[in-house]
Amino acid sequence: MEKRLTEFAQSTFRLEENEGEDKVISLEKAIRVNVRAGMVLHITSFSAVRAILCQFWGTKPAFTLVAPPIPLGWDLVHCGLAKKVIFCNVGGTHIEAFNRAYREKSVELEVWSYAGISQRLLAGALGTGFVSTRSMLGTSVAEENRDDFQVIDDPFGSGKKVGLIRALNPDLTIVHGWAADREGNTILQPGRLEAGSTVDEWGALASKSGVVVTVERLVSTAFIREHAPLVKIPGYRVNSVSVVPLGAHPSSMAGWCGVKEFETYSQDSELLSQHQVAAEKPETLDAWLKKWVLDCPTHEDYLRKLGPARIQALREKATRDVWSDQLPLIVSQVSPTVKYSESEAMAVAASRKIKEKVLENGYRVVLCGMGASALAAYLAYYGLREQGYLVNLMVGIGLFGFAPRPGVAGFRAAKIIANVAWAYDFIIAGENRRSLSVLSAGQIDRFGNINSGRISDKLFLEGPGGSGDAFQACETVAVVPQSKSRFLEKVSYVTVPGSRVKTLVSTFGIFEKLGDDEEFSLTACLPDPKLPTLKEKIEKVRESCGWKLKTAPQVKELTAPTFEELMTLRFLNPNALSLR
Repeated sequence: MEKRLTEFAQSTFRLEENEGEDKVISLEKAIRVNVRAGMVLHITSFSAVRAILCQFWGTKPAFTLVAPPIPLGWDLVHCGLAKKVIFCNVGGTHIEAFNRAYREKSVELEVWSYAGISQRLLAGALGTGFVSTRSMLGTSVAEENRDDFQVIDDPFGSGKKVGLIRALNPDLTIVHGWAADREGNTILQPGRLEAGSTVDEWGALASKSGVVVTVERLVSTAFIREHAPLVKIPGYRVNSVSVVPLGAHPSSMAGWCGVKEFETYSQDSELLSQHQVAAEKPETLDAWLKKWVLDCPTHEDYLRKLGPARIQALREKATRDVWSDQLPLIVSQVSPTVKYSESEAMAVAASRKIKEKVLENGYRVVLCGMGASALAAYLAYYGLREQGYLVNLMVGIGLFGFAPRPGVAGFRAAKIIANVAWAYDFIIAGENRRSLSVLSAGQIDRFGNINSGRISDKLFLEGPGGSGDAFQACETVAVVPQSKSRFLEKVSYVTVPGSRVKTLVSTFGIFEKLGDDEEFSLTACLPDPKLPTLKEKIEKVRESCGWKLKTAPQVKELTAPTFEELMTLRFLNPNALSLR
């Protein structure tokens, strides 16, 4: 009897190597079976975008796209496959193609912030109909989306205003992950490291008709159980699983520490650059899409076109600290001269101001924006480190505590890789925030209102991105090259309300809000060897300012950048691509 009971127990409670329904099909079949005209699609899989382009080319399926992945997602707009896009950022790679559609009004646009879209998906996943938020309060984004965004008094009596943001439930979510078993239990990558990212598992759980999963590799259910803390999407919600190695290409795939089965690869900067150039004109973009999409009807065709040598190079690049390998080339690009440009002077002045504010207020987190604002924050990080003060740099996609280094390799040194909602909702806007945001801007006015969105009926900048969330930090510093076209009396569209922007650093001066004044006053002039007197420097600021300039009782003259500041800045940006 004991033997029989033992056999019964072993038979009854044995865990199978593989269990559940086998949902593995080709990517092409997954798109054919699951994607239908008129759907609201939340897509984060680049391979799925290519498959959709192939299958729907030349038709008018009138998709609504939710935060399409940059840059390939905007190709769906170029090809006329979308009637509406719900987005937060265009991405510089496709800004020309986007503005063609914007001018021609060939697609309806609904703009949100990074965290805003993820919060809408969270509400959809929760089934609550809405969630509360601090993001976008006081912006034009909130105003133009008032059917989906309401502002109320805190019903629990704090006296604060609270935003309510309506749920968003896509018809179908298509995500790319590291691995899944045959049933669809899916391990995603640790954060999606690209602009426009959403919290993919929230989109998957909010989807009305399930999830289409593409993965780098198929694993057993036993493997899923062994790595259960990494699994984000439950198999019962998944319609199909398609194995597509290099499915995130031309983007990258970050690995999970200690999981040797996941072979990482780096971003294909060369192909992205070619795509960006091609997107400047409709005919060249069509030619690029023919080469890299239509002529590759299956994912296997795409991999063959990439070639094994290119793929291997991307894998090798992801496994080492690339900047040190490239150091000889970087050294050859860095000018040792102490002569500096206006943009370099601006970045250095901004970094000094960031250091000052961090030390005065005990900030522990600095959110880096884009371009010159990011470089200023990077430079401040090293300046603070020399003074023995450790500040955590963060970017809005959820990389926290990274050490910036030449190229993009510094992101590999992050202490936490989370997501946009974690970054903005908890660290920037959370109850115990000790944060400073440093932002770039397309336009700014005398009150500090920033416009990084609609400029006119014919021109749209990249979009609010995370700036509509970032201003909820304790304080915001703006870093903006100065001209009358960018420094306006009043911006026409607000992506960041000026009440939180206390300091503005330009190529010519530093502007601050003194006392209770809601307007900027010039408090310091940047060095300019061509203008020997302070009066001349102030006059230059005045001539390049679109509002009536106010000056502090005593305007300071800043000292020139030091050799160490210039060299650090140039090593971080050897091609001077971000100083704009």
